[in-house]
Amino acid sequence: MTCTSCLAALQLANHADYRDGCVGCGIRKLFHMEAPARAAMLDRIQFAHGWGARVEAVKLLEIEAARIKALRRKATA
Repeated sequence: MTCTSCLAALQLANHADYRDGCVGCGIRKLFHMEAPARAAMLDRIQFAHGWGARVEAVKLLEIEAARIKALRRKATA
């Protein structure tokens, strides 16, 4: 996570402020998309940058899901 918006997202599970050009913001935005839109965006990533980029994006989405799950668990504890 590389910007002030990403730093705020470290504390807030549903932080929805995204900065253009920030990879962390892009992954958070992708994570919060509805499933069909997310699948279409992953297809575009693959078309533009190859299979490896898609795999990396999916890996980052899994990390984001774990981060949000941990924050929500912490908030309810």
